[in-house]
Amino acid sequence: AYLKGRHVWSRWKTPEGMKTAIGFFERALELDPLNARAFAGLADSYSVLGNVKALPPGEAYPKAKTAAEQGLAIDDSLAELHTSLGFV
Repeated sequence: AYLKGRHVWSRWKTPEGMKTAIGFFERALELDPLNARAFAGLADSYSVLGNVKALPPGEAYPKAKTAAEQGLAIDDSLAELHTSLGFV
């Protein structure tokens, strides 16, 4: 599910596509709640939705920050999460 999410994320063209990626990342976390990379995917997705105003920034950025922080609590050595947090 994580890889499907990243695949969709890397090719998104519409906010709906990004929301599809979020669904895959959420599914990955249902399968493995300790999947730090899935939290990074969520954080990246919410950041993009805030950047393009598909979600109000006041809603999107806190979700992105929370996802990145949850991932860092699992694996603080994952550079992808530090990058995700930096974009918020």
